[in-house]
Amino acid sequence: MVVMMDILIEEAAKAIFYRDMVDGMIDAGWYDVWEFETEPNASNGERIRSKYKQKAVEHLKFIGAI
Repeated sequence: MVVMMDILIEEAAKAIFYRDMVDGMIDAGWYDVWEFETEPNASNGERIRSKYKQKAVEHLKFIGAI
């Protein structure tokens, strides 16, 4: 159950991140932020990933998914 919740949060974070990218709130250069091998700067990417995971948790709580 915990693994499924982690995957749900990860996928929701990606969706919110890419939505913000399409809306122009994030530079398209960060497209590969979810891929450690291709990411331009690992520390910045980790900060962005954790920020969006927190947004995902808040959103999932709001809709009653967790």
